[in-house]
Amino acid sequence: MNGTIFVCSDIVPVSCEPVKNGAVAASGGKITAVGGAEEIKKSFPDFTVRDLGRGVVAPGFINCHTHLELGWLKPEKKFKSFTSWLKHIIDGKSSGANTGKIERSVTDGIKSLIQSGVTTVGEISSYGNDADILKNSPLRTVLFREIMDNRPDTDTQTEPSERFEERLFAHAPYSCGPELIEKVFKISARGNIPTGIHLAESPEETAFVKGEKNGFEETIYPLIGKPPMKRHKAETPFQYLRAIESGGAKITGVHMAHIKKSEIKQIQKTGMGVVLCPRSNEFLGTGTAPVPEYAEMERIGLGTDGLSSNTTLNFFDEIKALYKLLLPLGENTAAEKAVRIATLGGAEALFMEDKIGSIETGKDSDLIFIECGETENPYLEIVKANKAEVL
Repeated sequence: MNGTIFVCSDIVPVSCEPVKNGAVAASGGKITAVGGAEEIKKSFPDFTVRDLGRGVVAPGFINCHTHLELGWLKPEKKFKSFTSWLKHIIDGKSSGANTGKIERSVTDGIKSLIQSGVTTVGEISSYGNDADILKNSPLRTVLFREIMDNRPDTDTQTEPSERFEERLFAHAPYSCGPELIEKVFKISARGNIPTGIHLAESPEETAFVKGEKNGFEETIYPLIGKPPMKRHKAETPFQYLRAIESGGAKITGVHMAHIKKSEIKQIQKTGMGVVLCPRSNEFLGTGTAPVPEYAEMERIGLGTDGLSSNTTLNFFDEIKALYKLLLPLGENTAAEKAVRIATLGGAEALFMEDKIGSIETGKDSDLIFIECGETENPYLEIVKANKAEVL
């Protein structure tokens, strides 16, 4: 059996304690062993040894939420409200986007992700121009096909492969009526394919589900000619979603910023995945998620969102923003939690933890290397880094 042994001063498996002077053996795209360097080299004498020197080998990062197709809509300044940003997106789309512009946004976005250590992406597909590009890229891809009231087609459009799968994504409570959300969830549940939704992203969304005055019905609906939506009322977006029959679907909620701290245990009990996008929330002025409380969850991941609502796609920038929000837990704990959320937590949020997210025997060998000096805390070195090599 042919394979490669990656030797490094620090291995961070995430699922267990870091290994000093360790090694990871990989063959045929799978991890065959992880442990002390000498032990691994003796166990696999026919494998090629690659000594990486001082640094950290970690699982590849999982960017759980992007909108690569919308990179061409990058705004010049931050926004004060979610609906003002949404109007910017609608105006930009109505002015016309050519295929070349969209595809360049996707291609450039892929490069940025890989340079910052991302090996798996959860991409929201609005136009469908990203599917073939991502399928032929080095990235493992979960392509979430965006479903809205004005785009309700739920038929699968792209054949899956070893590193590419398509899922349905009910855009949001304000753009999908409850019947359509239920349909998306039940179709996904029947196929045992996870699904997702933007949820609890803004104060306007909370007002919308409560049946109060809100920017969607006052500004956005008239702009796009959408009639008022018939819907039930709820105190929070999460409670609104819970009132919709899901058929037992595995659901990933993206943003989840406007959640009561008391709801986090309820979220855990449902088995729902959560994806945090701290820089996007800050950019759009929509508020901050209760990150320290979320940190106790397992199914919690991280996403950059797109350049239409963020300044960069550099995943290290997102990890640093997350780390700052976790600092009330202490520097060392914050670093460890941030790395977990960027890797194994993301895999769990996307219901992919059987394949990726940690360095364990039998999992896919999505690995990255971060060069650094001698360190007592490899988690902190990952947080401080700005670039990584995908192995």
